[in-house]
Amino acid sequence: MNLVIPWQHKARQARTSEEHAWDTLYRTKHDPTAATEVVEYLDSEPEVRKAHLGLYLCCRQTVRAHEARRVHRNASRHSCNWPCIWFSSFRSALSCVPSGVVVTWRWS
Repeated sequence: MNLVIPWQHKARQARTSEEHAWDTLYRTKHDPTAATEVVEYLDSEPEVRKAHLGLYLCCRQTVRAHEARRVHRNASRHSCNWPCIWFSSFRSALSCVPSGVVVTWRWS
């Protein structure tokens, strides 16, 4: 006969809900926003960080990868913009030339 004392049942439910919360964090560790929050929390709680070091390291890696993607994306945007900027400045320079004047380019 299995008797469950009420306080044991509540303790089991609390442990189960805490385990469920940690499982959810382990599943969302690849989301940069969630990973940032987990890293901030684990940085403030060193004892919990020691208990969940794998989660901490995965979240740190996710945050670093997200930052690297953001930097690369911004750099590629700037490198793709220079032909447009050059062409628009070239057009504006040509608009200053009076009509009827022929502009020739000599390539050396």
